[in-house]
Amino acid sequence: DRIRHREILDSVTEAILITDAEGRITLSNRAFTDLFGASGDFRGKRPVEVVRNEAIAEAIDEVITGQKFLSHEVSLPGAKTRYLDVQVAPIVEADRFEGTITVLYEITRLRLLERTRADFVANVSHELRTPLTAIRGCAETLTDGAINDPEMAARFAGVISTHAERLTILLDDLLDLSRPESEELQVEFQAHAMHQIADSAR
Repeated sequence: DRIRHREILDSVTEAILITDAEGRITLSNRAFTDLFGASGDFRGKRPVEVVRNEAIAEAIDEVITGQKFLSHEVSLPGAKTRYLDVQVAPIVEADRFEGTITVLYEITRLRLLERTRADFVANVSHELRTPLTAIRGCAETLTDGAINDPEMAARFAGVISTHAERLTILLDDLLDLSRPESEELQVEFQAHAMHQIADSAR
């Protein structure tokens, strides 16, 4: 049965760790071994001896104590920080607590995408603020009387027009970026001479 269980667990892409009621490791899968660079037979050891991460070990201990499901996010420091969604559940058979099962989902890519999105929003906000500030300043100046001076009115109207064009370009770029995520995207394939494209990139 243990061999069959291991074969099943090894086919799962998420890292899995199973402990007994005392918090000692009884089973794990290949994804878990790869994630933490563990090697050898570590059955009977405590999770903290293998994962060397107090947050994960404490989450398992908390489930052993409270016998309730727990979801927790942890980070693994290293050359590149990795983020894990750690879900620990109690194993109960016939109303008897038998141990825990921990499933670790890697969410590093999701966190990096969230950070990239946040940086993107901040950059776009900055790019939009400049032309909007210029347009507002020119409009207020015209309202305060500059509109009665033909030369000044023409100059401020030109500034408004220039920054309005900049806003239009920014918004078009935003639409182009969002289009690949939309179901409305239609791709047209055409034949091109690759040497001409390469030459134009020089």
